[in-house]
Amino acid sequence: MERPGYYGILPANIRYDKNLKPMEKIMYSELTALSNKNGYCNATNSYFAELYEVSKNTVSLWIGDLEKAGYIKTKLIYEPGTKNIKERRIYISDPITKNNDTYHEKEVDPITKNDDTPITKNREDNNTSINNTSRILKEKNKKEKSKNEVETYINDLKLNDDYKQLLFRYVEYRKSIKKPIKTIVPIQKILKDFSDWFSLDEAINIAMEKEWQGLEPEWIAKYKQSKTCNNYGNKIAENKDTSQFLVDDDYIEQMNRRYGLKND
Repeated sequence: MERPGYYGILPANIRYDKNLKPMEKIMYSELTALSNKNGYCNATNSYFAELYEVSKNTVSLWIGDLEKAGYIKTKLIYEPGTKNIKERRIYISDPITKNNDTYHEKEVDPITKNDDTPITKNREDNNTSINNTSRILKEKNKKEKSKNEVETYINDLKLNDDYKQLLFRYVEYRKSIKKPIKTIVPIQKILKDFSDWFSLDEAINIAMEKEWQGLEPEWIAKYKQSKTCNNYGNKIAENKDTSQFLVDDDYIEQMNRRYGLKND
């Protein structure tokens, strides 16, 4: 059987359980690793006997003790329409709470004449029963992977460092508002919408000022337009054509004669 590349999990309640033998704790960790792919482990007693260089009877006792303690559950899968055992599946129970009333579909001796049932790669049942600790590790790995993916993507861009610095500035801004970038899709959109340094710098500054999450060209355009409109009242006096009110010397002379005023 192919050795798994997944992490083995050994929760504190199992590490410090004095009722378990040291090898039973190690075996539990191996079961969590083997369960990572499909949510259960269907390795045979022969597999574990060879792995740990012990007898199949010893493996059976270990599995039995883990099951009695409520750390695992076993289930037999039969060939359709027969009583022939196809495989045994071992599920990991909740590692936080120890449940001594663990449900068994059918009480069986872990050692059976069919305990060497071949381990198939294609399994019909893909039911997930991964323990809480495993899920936490997966989430952590997922976050680290997305973080590295975004950083690697930006660093690999064939653009100047100043532009990349703006992209990283935006990435940090998103983190600061608790909306981190998880994929490269937003970065790809930015490259399409703001191809030069000046437009991107302007967009980021506006987004930070308005506390926007995204960088949408339409938003930036409307914001700039609204700023122009707001300043229109102040600028209108400066831009207004006042040529009609300009007067020359002839006009002054005419006005003086009309109103009987003396010319200086």
